[in-house]
Amino acid sequence: MDETNHPALREWARLCHGLAQGEIVALVRKGGIHERRGRLFELRYQRFYLFPSFEHQELGRLHPDLRTGTVPQPTEGVHTISHWAQVKGAWQVADQESLRDFANWSGFQGHSEDEVMARWSYREQGWVQIILMQVFALPTPLILPRSARYGGCRSWIDLESGSSEQGLQQAQSVLDPTIIDARLSRCAALFGNSNRAH
Repeated sequence: MDETNHPALREWARLCHGLAQGEIVALVRKGGIHERRGRLFELRYQRFYLFPSFEHQELGRLHPDLRTGTVPQPTEGVHTISHWAQVKGAWQVADQESLRDFANWSGFQGHSEDEVMARWSYREQGWVQIILMQVFALPTPLILPRSARYGGCRSWIDLESGSSEQGLQQAQSVLDPTIIDARLSRCAALFGNSNRAH
């Protein structure tokens, strides 16, 4: 991210909250109707803001660990961006057995097993993208006017403004890096080496 490029990943607000609280460290992605590249997800950035989205999230589609606690609510008239993420590992996973195992681990990702497998079969292409990341809390949240430019079923959006590089560097990691490394190692043991540098 720099002064002219402020990429953000749209994700269900409950999952963004889970990442922000250290409840999970990974996302399972496949695509949306407004995606590029044939409506399938592509990991275009190594670091990005987390943009909470309130469309389509349903309690039953969440991992059991995330079905309790406070559910974030939208703030009238504004979007609040409080965290950014650095990719530590990424895998395109086709093996269903490994994916089912992963879907049921605690502390990794936030979807139910059924939702993970529904994403696997989306558009009749048997794979999902798993992104493991280190998440940082911005020292001062970004408050952006609510705008239609940030809507739609797509993964990536460009924010009108972002934090300074100094602000990004001052952001505090949500989890100790040793925890991230341990979870990265566990994923690598299941899926193989990450296909993304970290």
